[in-house]
Formats: sequence, structure tokens, C-alpha cells
Amino acid sequence: YNESIVNEYMPLTKDEALTMGFNWSDVLPKTVGQGTIHFSDIPQNPNLYTESLLKEIFTCTTCERNFRLIDREITFYKRFNISIPEKCFNCRHESRMKKRYPRKLNITSCDFCDTTIHTSVPKEKRGLVKIYCEDCYKREVL
Repeated sequence: YNESIVNEYMPLTKDEALTMGFNWSDVLPKTVGQGTIHFSDIPQNPNLYTESLLKEIFTCTTCERNFRLIDREITFYKRFNISIPEKCFNCRHESRMKKRYPRKLNITSCDFCDTTIHTSVPKEKRGLVKIYCEDCYKREVL
């Protein structure tokens, strides 16, 4: 249970998951200590990235988990002039998830037609964004 994305949407403790019949792993699979390149040895200019990076093993600066890149990632980083990430996929995913609104629906009204709707936008953020019902949103966007 704790290895799947469902734990982000419906978090359970180990005891709760086991009681419900789900599997739980105390030791999540990972490798550490096998890094073959340091981030300071990678070219600063993404246009200089080569296929040789496919052979390298990187070490996450957050959790020290080893990770590799695939050809499409390197192509993406070169195309958009982005540095190779210093964090593994799991740490980057966790950072993105922390930036999302909480997974709780709040009852509010459409800012255009006053229809009652549900939104994940917290009440304290309501003044920063406009919230539309589906029909008003479609009229606005299309």
C-alpha cells in the first residue's frame, strides 16, 4: 500500500492498511552508494549533455538514493535548457505533491453565477483565484 500512489490520495497508517488486507513494506527497494558521477562534474550547459550520461548513476542530494536517466529525459533537458535534477524521481514527486492543495473538498459558490460547487482550493486562498463551476469555466475557456 505504501509503495503505491493511492497512499497520497487516501493515506493510511501501517496498521490500518494491514487491517484492511493491504500489503505493506517496511523496507522500500532502493540502491545507495553506487553513484558514478558527482553533479559538479556534469556540464553546466545542457547543450553539452551527451549519451554518456545514460551510463552514469546519480545520487539524490536529498535521500542519497541512486537513480539513472533515460534518453528521453536527456533530450528533454537539452531541448528546454534545464539542468539535470539533483533529486531522484521520488523526492521530486514528493516536492510536487507538497505544493498541491490538500485533498479536501470545500463547499463554495461559483464566482460568476453563484452556483454551489465543491473545490479543493482552501478558503484562505479564495481571494487569490477565481473559482468557476464547470459550465462557466467552459464558457470562459472555449
